[in-house]
Amino acid sequence: MEGEIPASDEAGETPVVACAPDVGLDAVLADVNVLDLLEAGMPGLVVVDAGRPVGYVPARVLREHLLEYLPDTGTMGPEALDGDLQPPPALTLTCSVCRTSNTVLVYVRGRTLCTQGHTLTLDWA
Repeated sequence: MEGEIPASDEAGETPVVACAPDVGLDAVLADVNVLDLLEAGMPGLVVVDAGRPVGYVPARVLREHLLEYLPDTGTMGPEALDGDLQPPPALTLTCSVCRTSNTVLVYVRGRTLCTQGHTLTLDWA
């Protein structure tokens, strides 16, 4: 993992996918939602352990991984990856506003809702 987590855009809406440290890149990149976010300009992947960020993988590294490890079969999507892949496991993130635990597959700052109905806000400190 390299780099620092980039700042949000002017609207404060930088889509970021968070995943656990034991999830491989193949599993993360097999999720079509992650690929859509990557195509839409997601700056990278935040690795979260015990509710705290422990690493960051820039979008450039994710794209290079896709190009290097996907076979040239003419097949698009998760079926192009080797092995029996499962979607990445959900993360449990604690909202810094109400301290409620939230189980999410994808966290997008400013858009993901807390189970209590407000925007899920995380304290990365």
